Amino acid sequence: MDVKAMRVIPIYWGEWWVPAKQNAYNWAEVNGLVNAVVGGRYMDGLNQYGIGRGSVDRTYVHQIDPPNQGFTDSNTGWLFKLAIDDGLVPEPDYFDPATELPFYCLIVKPGIEHFNSAGQPESNLQGYHFGFDYDYGGAEGGTWSGQACWVKGQSDAATTAYWWIHEMAEAYPPPGSGEIADKCQGGSPVIVDGVRVPQYWSQADNGCVPPSDEMLQVGRRAGEETTTGPRVASEEMTSVTRARRTR
Repeated sequence: MDVKAMRVIPIYWGEWWVPAKQNAYNWAEVNGLVNAVVGGRYMDGLNQYGIGRGSVDRTYVHQIDPPNQGFTDSNTGWLFKLAIDDGLVPEPDYFDPATELPFYCLIVKPGIEHFNSAGQPESNLQGYHFGFDYDYGGAEGGTWSGQACWVKGQSDAATTAYWWIHEMAEAYPPPGSGEIADKCQGGSPVIVDGVRVPQYWSQADNGCVPPSDEMLQVGRRAGEETTTGPRVASEEMTSVTRARRTR
């Protein structure tokens, strides 16, 4: 399976995200966390699903606040289209379809609820990924089909990034893979490259990956001890060992 680089395109919804507002955190802090994950070893286990290390691309902050009463899928689609049409974020065709996977993400300011098609609040959902089509218009414009998501801003940058990463991990795996992050949601989050992240199901490992930074270090230390062996207690044994090494 070809492995393509993940390209995350963020759209932050609300003036709340502007650093000058001096809120609990801002868009740049969230971007920094997600970029560390997308460019790090968290992505390596996703290679089996055709997803590889990438980056966070050009970001847009839409400084008009979302409705206080909540947002819908219709609002989400409208804002994605606005940002792409007006050149505020890269168009899908900016990316090479042979080597890159564009993933458009709407991060909504904290405290705003999502409402489903029946008009019911979905307070149990912190984020959602879905198939996204962008119509270039015109007879020869064509349509791009890919993935997008929305994420509700949380009380801190780390938790917002956590749910965003959860949706990213599930966005592009091939049909039949299922919701690979949901399958591991019963476990505790792990720290990978210094960032708290959700694990996801690895078919290759038949378990949840990746391991935490701490477990990786334990494994490395164990490997070093196995390779080096126990320390030699006597001068005699030390001399024998040195002699063997110099042969």
